[in-house]
Amino acid sequence: ERQELYNKAIQHLQSQPNASKWKNPTTFSTPLHVACRLIDVDQNQRSAKELCAVMDLLLQSYPEALQLKDASGNIPLHYAIAPSTLWMAGVAAVSASKSGEDMELSKD
Repeated sequence: ERQELYNKAIQHLQSQPNASKWKNPTTFSTPLHVACRLIDVDQNQRSAKELCAVMDLLLQSYPEALQLKDASGNIPLHYAIAPSTLWMAGVAAVSASKSGEDMELSKD
């Protein structure tokens, strides 16, 4: 269950605060990036309180993570404010525009 996993993460961060500075060597995501991606998943579940506690510990031990971009150029806040379905649509749009395809927006 997520609640138990978050509690283990809290214990780990309390005993090893430098763990918040870890960066995935491929995606450049920090633990804060990952936690922010889970907000949409857990917003109405019992484990949301524990997720907030994890994010609080991450921010206390490594506030600079708020400004770090991952390989996609996103800071954790981008993941926190975008619902996962909208986020995936945005990723597809950015990928299309980077590959040279032009996207036209219709004006009403």
